[in-house]
This record gives sequence, C-alpha cells and structure tokens, in this order.
Amino acid sequence: MNRYFSFGPERKKGFSLIELFMVLLITAVLAGAVLLNMGIGTNAARAKKCAALRKQIEMAEQFYMFEHDSLPADFQSLVDAGYLERMPECPSGGELFWMAESDDAAFKRVGCTVHLPGNAVEPEEPEQSALFDTPLSDPSILGDMIFVSGSESNWTVTEDGLLVDPDSHHDQVLFRGTEGTDYRITLEATLLSGQGPYGYGIVYRGTIDENGRLDAYRFQFDPGAGKKFLFKLVTGTYSEPTIASVNMPKDFDVNAPHTVTVEVSGNTHTAYVDGVEVLSVTDDTYESGMVGLRKWDVSNPEAEVLFEDLVVETLP
Repeated sequence: MNRYFSFGPERKKGFSLIELFMVLLITAVLAGAVLLNMGIGTNAARAKKCAALRKQIEMAEQFYMFEHDSLPADFQSLVDAGYLERMPECPSGGELFWMAESDDAAFKRVGCTVHLPGNAVEPEEPEQSALFDTPLSDPSILGDMIFVSGSESNWTVTEDGLLVDPDSHHDQVLFRGTEGTDYRITLEATLLSGQGPYGYGIVYRGTIDENGRLDAYRFQFDPGAGKKFLFKLVTGTYSEPTIASVNMPKDFDVNAPHTVTVEVSGNTHTAYVDGVEVLSVTDDTYESGMVGLRKWDVSNPEAEVLFEDLVVETLP
C-alpha cells in the first residue's frame, strides 16, 4: 500500500482573532480591578488621614477651652494661639467645619464635607463691648469731659443732648474712659446753623501731654470746606494735615440730623454717614487714645451743633 509523506516545512500554529480578543479582554478586566483596588486604598488612606486631622483639631479646641474659658471662634484662632501649626486642610479637598450639636455640649466636633458631612455651626457675631454709652443728655456727662480747647461754659446739657454755644470759635473735648486702640464710634448729631469755615467732628486715638498738646485723628463733617468729609491728623499745632477727603453728595442736607460712624482697626480708618461708607484711609501715626468731639466756626462764630448721642464700642 502506497503511503504519501510530505517532506515540506510544517505549518506553525498561532492564535485566532477570537483568542486574541479574549486575551485582551481578560487583561483589561484584571488591570481595571487592580486600579480599582488602588483607588479604594488611596481613598481609605485619605479618609483615615482626615479623621486623624479632625481629632487633632478637636484636641486643640479642648486645650484652647481650658486656657481661655471659651470656644475658639474659628480654626484660624487655633493657629493664631499656637494650638495648630497651620490651617487644617482635608487631603481629599473637603471643607472642615464645626458641627452643630446641642447647646450644652462642652466641645464641638469637627466635620468634613467629604468624610463626615453634617450640620455646620452658624457663625456667631464677634462680641463687642461698649467703652462709652452715657447719654449726652445726662447732666453727669460734663464730669467725663476733658476740655482741650474752649471752656466748659460753652457746653450745655439739654434733654436732647449736648448743645455747643454758637458764639464760641473752637471747642474740642475728650471723654474719660474711652481709651482704646480699635473701636467703632457712632455719633448722632445735627448742625443747626453756621456759615464760613464751620462744622463738627469726631476725635479719636487722642492723647494729651503734660503741656496740653493734643495728638489725635479727627473725622470732620465739614460743609465749610466746600462740603467735604475729611480725615485729619491733629498734631498739637495749627497745622492739621488732611490725609483723606471726599466731596459730600450735591443734594446732601448738612443741617439735617445725621448718624456718623468711624471704625478704626489697626491702620485702617473708615467713615460712614447714615450707614453709607463715605471715606477710608490707611495711616499708622497714632496707635491708641481717647475719643472726643469738636465744633468750630472760625470767621463768624454762629455755628450751633447738637450732639445727641455717642457710643464707643471696642472691636475684636
């Protein structure tokens, strides 16, 4: 029986397209599983790191409470007081916050928008204490006044407040008990009459040396200077440089009652009239001192001013 043999090269076996596709599919699935496990591990590590960070903040809060007998206002307070090295940050980018709990809770827990969401504590307005709030209609107010220029007889206590004699040229006083650095001064006043260079002002951070020299800042309600609001430096001499000024609005009624507020914090001085900011300036010439009032009418004394109310509050 005849047999046929092939002496040619043998055909090599290979993968079919289906087999190659299955290999690639299995490889992709395995790679995805590995990456998923790595991601889960990374997220878990970040969650643990955030938990440790929140615990650190809560411990710092307790130390702060023990030493200050009050809760910190925010995380920055813990940094400023040295309980935390830097502002805390969640490793996953979450926002850290104080969690709202019962009012009788001794301490507040720290939450995270990513790892521990919950209700945040509503921020509280910083407390302010009044340095001075004696009614200007109180006859005892004269005992609190230091008469820098002019005389006590030029000031009359009425049921509406302090009335300054229209026949006096220049009257300036400071109030005892108003010494401070950063404060808000709120004055209610009415310019009843006047002409020429005239107006009234708030004196602050004022000090008097043994020779009676006054160094201070003054915000001036100054219709006699072309209807302007001014910040001036009082240097104990007739030279009082203006450090900032702005025109009053064209329709501004200078003889109406107005509420004038001056806030000074650090080297920033800001003035408001009837609740509207009118002028701001930075200057660090004087750091602290007393608060007072001024009225003037230089060329033709007949300016009459009623100072109705004065409140001085410390700023945090």
